[in-house]
Amino acid sequence: MKKTIKLLTLVLTMFLSTAVFAQECEYEINEVDKFTKEKKVVTKPVMVAKSLKIAKILKIKTVKWKVKNENNRKYLMTSYNLSKGSIVMVGSEKLILLLRNNESISLNINSLIPNMQGKFNSYVAEFTYNLTDEDLAKLVKYDVKDIRVEAMINGFDYNLIDEVSTKSIFKCIN
Repeated sequence: MKKTIKLLTLVLTMFLSTAVFAQECEYEINEVDKFTKEKKVVTKPVMVAKSLKIAKILKIKTVKWKVKNENNRKYLMTSYNLSKGSIVMVGSEKLILLLRNNESISLNINSLIPNMQGKFNSYVAEFTYNLTDEDLAKLVKYDVKDIRVEAMINGFDYNLIDEVSTKSIFKCIN
């Protein structure tokens, strides 16, 4: 009887912990273009960091990522909800991702002009980076542990929230 209870407790614990840590893919867009028959997928944003203070010049409320696959081109889209300071880029900057296996991946910025949305006492700056198939293969195999945002003005490093699995984010477009 005790063994049965222990076994049931173990199975229930495993089931619940898997449900808590499993990250389902949720999409803003998941469709096939009626003209080209190409699939377009954009995931819903996932918060990967929050409450970042970089010296006295930059305060970031949240950092969110979403990934996009359109016409067989893949992108990482980052958004920074800034309450103080700004991030200025000129086009040659990279987003450097340090993986759990200590390998790094450098992503090239896709556009020079960020999408900026003003909000009360803050604004959101969005930047899009190109993902190669080689990059994506590594990103679905290893989680990201640290990030460096290169910028002409106010570049910074940050860590991810512990409970975020970046592998599961990138698997949504693989």
